[in-house]
Amino acid sequence: MEYFRLIANIDLDAIANNIRQIRTKIKPETKLLAIVKADAYGHGALEVARVSLYNGADQLAVATCDEGVSLRESSIGVPILILGNTVDAQLDKLIKNKLTQTVYSYTTAKKISDAAVRLGMPAFIHIKVDTGMGRIGLKSDEKGLDETDAIFSLPMLNVTGVFTHFATADEADKTFTHEQYRRFRFMTDGMEARGHKGLIRHCANSGAILDMPEYQLDMVRAGIIIYGLFPSDAVNKNINLIPAMNVHTQVSFVKTVSGGTPIGYGRNYYTSGKTKIATIPIGYADGYPRLLSNKGKVIVNGEYANIVGNICMDQAMIDVTHLPNIKEGDDVIILGKSGLKSVTAEQIAQLAQTINYEIVCNFSKRVPRAYYKNGECIYTVKSI
Repeated sequence: MEYFRLIANIDLDAIANNIRQIRTKIKPETKLLAIVKADAYGHGALEVARVSLYNGADQLAVATCDEGVSLRESSIGVPILILGNTVDAQLDKLIKNKLTQTVYSYTTAKKISDAAVRLGMPAFIHIKVDTGMGRIGLKSDEKGLDETDAIFSLPMLNVTGVFTHFATADEADKTFTHEQYRRFRFMTDGMEARGHKGLIRHCANSGAILDMPEYQLDMVRAGIIIYGLFPSDAVNKNINLIPAMNVHTQVSFVKTVSGGTPIGYGRNYYTSGKTKIATIPIGYADGYPRLLSNKGKVIVNGEYANIVGNICMDQAMIDVTHLPNIKEGDDVIILGKSGLKSVTAEQIAQLAQTINYEIVCNFSKRVPRAYYKNGECIYTVKSI
């Protein structure tokens, strides 16, 4: 394999396992939609899409039109739901690629309908209902139902689904999630009573898939759990998920310094005595949080090593005084495990004051992705 200063290894067998595990948690008749937005949370959208569909996913979802088009250009033919906004200039692209657009207002629906009429091609949409997330969606009341009537009346518009998003399904207190579901059913039942039948209804995200099977309806949306991570510590973890990403680099330089030596920008770390310092080629431009400065840890030669000094754009320093045989080229685990020791996305997230989602999403395009199957690297994707 070509040498890389830094690499994210993606275990496709872990993705396959996680999809199969998720399928055991949902009813056979319930569709499984795999969320592959943000380049599949940093894991590679095309690779994850293919493995997910092969192992039991039925549909896909992305955030943008361009993400959906990229999958279409790679011969992904299943329904692809765009969860976010598509600007007017991309509506032709949306329709020509048979992507399903989330619609949250009559105005948006009308623009899509007009473009579809002009092209002479049908457009596909799911209606989004805001039941308490406060982000996008029709209001979950009678006015919202009236607006759906207007949307259904538009020409060349195929409404194939309706959905909402839970704000707190991954928290211990499910009270508000129950209220959101009640509001959603008010809308779906109301739409059906008005003659709008046969829609795919979906509201269960990763947290609800794990904790609230009664809310599965016609389809569920699996996101973070596809990648082997849990949405929070409060959810039921009675499922065998395997983290799919690990990140490695190598020691680029080793030196021994005397006590009182400052390390890094700002000189906010001074060695307490004779210290062996190793430099590793990873920094915040690679997506490694600067908030780990003087707090984070990595694994070198089977032992933890602490980050010292401020993390730089492209490099970081670690204290390896306790590792007598360390040398340039030694493997460094940024995210992953070695024996009984591990550095998890959750541990990094806690130190960086964020969530595990952000940790895996943020490893940048200049970090190559190596894809593994049956323990062997099958190919590597290098973007920069």
